Amino acid sequence: MKKLLALAALAFASVSTQAAANECELTVTTGDKMAYDQSSLSVPASCSEVTLTLEHQAQCL
Repeated sequence: MKKLLALAALAFASVSTQAAANECELTVTTGDKMAYDQSSLSVPASCSEVTLTLEHQAQCL
């Protein structure tokens, strides 16, 4: 039982760390008309580095 609790705590800590890391990563998507899916971007002041990913989802004719 103790091993199960330790494993659950480790899994929870891993998820919490991933959620915190994702606050500093942003993705903006656009199509052929250059209309972005977000009108504003923000990150917490605690982010020492920000990753911005630009995705173009073109419509193939």
